[in-house]
Amino acid sequence: MRRLRTTDYFLVEYTVTRQDDVTMSLTSFLSIPAVKQMFAAEFPLPSAKLSAPMRAPPITKNYPLIGTAFDYLLRFYLQRLNPDSVTRSWIAEGAVEMYRSTAENAVELIKAISESKLIEESSERLDAEQIREDAELFRKTNDILTRAKTIHADYVKCGEINDDIIRAAILLAQLDPIYRAGVVDPNLGNVLDGDIADMRNLLNVVDAEKFRAKTYCVLNPTFGAGSKLVGAADADLLIDGNLIDIKTTKNLAFTRDHYNQLIGYYILSKIGGIDGTLGQTKVSHLSIYYSRHGLMHTIPVSIIEQSPRFTQFIEWFKRAAAIVFPNPA
Repeated sequence: MRRLRTTDYFLVEYTVTRQDDVTMSLTSFLSIPAVKQMFAAEFPLPSAKLSAPMRAPPITKNYPLIGTAFDYLLRFYLQRLNPDSVTRSWIAEGAVEMYRSTAENAVELIKAISESKLIEESSERLDAEQIREDAELFRKTNDILTRAKTIHADYVKCGEINDDIIRAAILLAQLDPIYRAGVVDPNLGNVLDGDIADMRNLLNVVDAEKFRAKTYCVLNPTFGAGSKLVGAADADLLIDGNLIDIKTTKNLAFTRDHYNQLIGYYILSKIGGIDGTLGQTKVSHLSIYYSRHGLMHTIPVSIIEQSPRFTQFIEWFKRAAAIVFPNPA
């Protein structure tokens, strides 16, 4: 019987690919070919013949932006639908915090540079222009975040889907890549009318009964020690034991990568539980919600746990993650 182990191949490959990677997360961990091979060998991809018309075809070509923005908008909608939802801070808030200290100290830093106090004494020269740019970026992102919080609070209170709440979701989505990958959207602060129309169409497709919680709803769940193990990991939704990942894509297909991601989330939940639930929630099903089709594809976790080596696989996962993330968050 084959033993689950972190192979020499994995170690060699990782030392090559890790060096310049500053955005390691569950997604990047699962993208490592040796990890993908282990998942494929242990968990055969269940057959899934999905069929449904595309009810909300894309209007613009801003596919990644709309995908992230709809994640925000759907969570806003579900917070209104399920008032007792467990919530957490937005990823966009982390983007703003990245620039806060630079902005607060910008005047002093620039003054020190102008007086050559730091330039001559430090091997790392400070760039006054970069500090100004960072301070301006903080102002811009903080304005977006502050206004979004106000609009979100109004929406949760009154429940009216208007252009303001949709625009706020799109602007928040523009902030996510700053935190996740250090990338600033060149169109930061600008929203296309077509994107607003696209988002409204996506929300119109949502069947509220598919997302109405009987016992609990966790928005953007994280997995305690499990999330820290892989640098970062946050899923989209957990409703009554159903862990749901939202895919805003034209392609109606259940892929190997989709399955690996769901398995990854489930393993993290087994390791660290679900934050904010005091250990009272368990994952029983895993789903992909195809938002442009309004289709929920669900599989029971028993399919994953039927692997005779599932417990050993979790231990392998921990060992492999410890190599990839030697200094977890």
